[in-house]
Amino acid sequence: MKTAVFIEDGVTQLILTPETELEQKVVSTVKDGHREAAVYTGDFYKCQGGWTRMDGNYPSLIVVIKEAR
Repeated sequence: MKTAVFIEDGVTQLILTPETELEQKVVSTVKDGHREAAVYTGDFYKCQGGWTRMDGNYPSLIVVIKEAR
């Protein structure tokens, strides 16, 4: 998946562009309207919040998308 960050006029956009069929399916499920998104920061490893974080000193932006309740 190609990833880009675009910042202009105080607006920050995270752009994910699928390159494989699996990535296209992921993007389709995210935009189908039946998901909720939350944004976190931190490292990347499994945690109690239901997402995975990466171990290390990387201040990652983590976008978690789950089915809406």
